[in-house]
Amino acid sequence: MIFINMNLQEIIKETLEKEFSIPTVYYALDWDDNIMRMPTKIFLLDDQGRDVGMSTDDFAEYREMVGKEEFEYEGHNIVGFSPRALVDFQVTGDRKFLQDIETAPLVRVGWEKFRDSINNGVIFAIITARGHSPNTLKKGVAKLINMERGGIDKSQLIMSLRNFRDVMGLKNLPDNELIRDYLNRCFFVPVSYGSDDAISPEKKKNIANHKFYDYTSQLSFRLQKKSHYGNFVNNRGPIESGFVFVEPEIHFLDDDEKNALASKKYTKEKGLDRLRTFLTKSGEEEEIHENKVIKSLKARIKRIIF
Repeated sequence: MIFINMNLQEIIKETLEKEFSIPTVYYALDWDDNIMRMPTKIFLLDDQGRDVGMSTDDFAEYREMVGKEEFEYEGHNIVGFSPRALVDFQVTGDRKFLQDIETAPLVRVGWEKFRDSINNGVIFAIITARGHSPNTLKKGVAKLINMERGGIDKSQLIMSLRNFRDVMGLKNLPDNELIRDYLNRCFFVPVSYGSDDAISPEKKKNIANHKFYDYTSQLSFRLQKKSHYGNFVNNRGPIESGFVFVEPEIHFLDDDEKNALASKKYTKEKGLDRLRTFLTKSGEEEEIHENKVIKSLKARIKRIIF
């Protein structure tokens, strides 16, 4: 196996994508406020013992305060979490999730990556703090494909999957089996499934991203080796003989700054240089660099001291 300089790498990336339908970037996506703005509420408790629903978008701003200090929210004095805090984020809310995705507003930046991955038949990961069963998330995506919601093109997906199988010399399948096989190869990771960790999901999201990173690297290696694209590139210009492997990138998109900063810190500690983290709360992709992590830590220390 040969690893290559950046200029040649860009040439081979283009060859992989255009001639062999082998992606060089895969997306790991948070769901709430990144792909869709779901109506699901986290239930908090006020000083009168009443449940108060809070959106996931607002919770990203307040979660460091809940249960640690009292604060005002929409006319209520919040004192902590309700016993029903996550009732609609767990398996008890599976049916509601499958209903809500039909009409929930789409969030452009995450939705576009999600939609384009599907239309091009590229595997992706949904890594969410929700606690639905993984199969519920998969059913939800299958439903969105059948609805062709928000620019999802089922015919294009099927064509992309058939083209890929042709290039790879794989047996063709009926349309429904093609889509089922595709979704079975995608990652659906509701990190609080079977637990109550939706409130602090950073560590489990990092582990899920690491697994997706390893999975896509191994998958890309197998696909590139099977495609014999090295001979194709060699015939178009100078290249050393042997197998040339282009390692794919993972782009993780999350609207929650705490998750994004934790991801960047984790990738640096583990040496996952091809896992790039993007914060999307502004409505755009803002890549998280080390200086942003340091700046955030300094700000937290300053708040504690003063």
